[in-house]
Amino acid sequence: MKFYKEDNFRVANGTSFRGHVTATLAELVETFGEPIRTSFGDDKTTVEWVLVFENEDEADTVATIYDWKNGGTPKFHEVFEWNIGGNSYEAVIKVHDAIALSKKSMMTI
Repeated sequence: MKFYKEDNFRVANGTSFRGHVTATLAELVETFGEPIRTSFGDDKTTVEWVLVFENEDEADTVATIYDWKNGGTPKFHEVFEWNIGGNSYEAVIKVHDAIALSKKSMMTI
């Protein structure tokens, strides 16, 4: 599975909420790297990733992972229900698969 973190928020234009993933901030950082934004100033979202999953035979899948109206950034090892955005439900599947693959590779080290 190939993906990269996108720093240009325009890539996420047109995405919307598609589902959830339950994970710690630590697990997300381990899987996707540091979030591209950690504060919006409006208290609606404090942490966000914009990801592009590369697909061989079709258009790439854009996914966003973010907290929403949580009242503050989740603690690093706190289990939290994160929102997943995208242009389709495929974004949810890709995020879950990437986290599962990351956990599996960590267990084999």
